[in-house]
Amino acid sequence: MVKAPVISFATSKGGSGKSTALIILASVFAHEGGKVAVIDTDPNETVWRWSQKPGRPDNISAYKTRNEDELLDAIDAARASGHQLILVDVEGRASALGNVAISAAMLTVIPVRPSEPDGVEASKTIKAIRAIERSTGLEKRYCIVINGLNGAIRTRTFYDVKATFEQANIPMAAHLVDREIYRRVLMEGGTIYDMADLTEKQLKTAHDEAYLFADNVAALVGLRPEDAGHATPEAEAAVKTAVNRAAAATKDQTQNEADSVAGEATRVVEGASLSGEAA
Repeated sequence: MVKAPVISFATSKGGSGKSTALIILASVFAHEGGKVAVIDTDPNETVWRWSQKPGRPDNISAYKTRNEDELLDAIDAARASGHQLILVDVEGRASALGNVAISAAMLTVIPVRPSEPDGVEASKTIKAIRAIERSTGLEKRYCIVINGLNGAIRTRTFYDVKATFEQANIPMAAHLVDREIYRRVLMEGGTIYDMADLTEKQLKTAHDEAYLFADNVAALVGLRPEDAGHATPEAEAAVKTAVNRAAAATKDQTQNEADSVAGEATRVVEGASLSGEAA
């Protein structure tokens, strides 16, 4: 029996939106029938607090851990309970617990906001992952999520940023816009599928963006559609059109922000390369 993959969300900088990205990913997999475990190791307890609010789906289980043994016990318990995917929120600083979370993960998702500090900290996280690879002799995959954008990146800029990461063998799983729906989920509980008072367009755009994120992550950890529990025909259609639809929604996207994101991609790659991180 194949073990449920563990995905850690990690960066040494707080405020990068990693907890939000984790909840978005859990929402998609659970919405399409997957059984998901979320494990909060961060003292801020953002994911844990969300899990205790009304609206958490029955097929999302939550654990709170504060040391290495508790984390490994929670992973074992989630697997024993038949969960198909295990998501770990790592505290926003370098730590022994964080290193164990990355070591246990098949994939580490690194959120990067369009700012220089985030780029620097993303490079540090990549360096830590590479050090774990060297010490364990095991490949540790990781990917970037461009997070907290004010609007969708223009088509050309999006593909330029994506290509910059991919040329250095650093996959970019998604770009996530700073949406009201994501903030409300954190505050009110539930998932991105529970905000019925938003417009159909707002919901559709957020759902397509989330589906694209989940599809890319599923590919990186080798989940087949039937295992992932999210690749319904509707999801497949949404994934195929998500980038073009998002890229067309540029009315609130400034060129300065687009340039900032493109520059951040270059800084992350250069920082990784200088430390021998990029292949």
